[in-house]
Amino acid sequence: MKVIPDHTFESCPKLHILVVPGGGGTRKELKNPAMLNWLRIRASEVETLTSVCTGSMLLGLLVYSKGATQQLTGAHSIGCVSRSHQ
Repeated sequence: MKVIPDHTFESCPKLHILVVPGGGGTRKELKNPAMLNWLRIRASEVETLTSVCTGSMLLGLLVYSKGATQQLTGAHSIGCVSRSHQ
């Protein structure tokens, strides 16, 4: 399966839902400043933010306090971490 984007980080329209996937490439993205900056900004804007598996490490790194980060990075074994504005 290939994922072919319609937008770049710069041209991405406003999002309502952001899903951060996990998998083998997640750890490499921990050192990608362009992606981390985009994720930091977008995570603060969306109505619903969720992750799957090791994607929770990226959210934990960027979105939550240090205490919650430690909790969330362990949560990837559960498979999902989410936040929703109501």
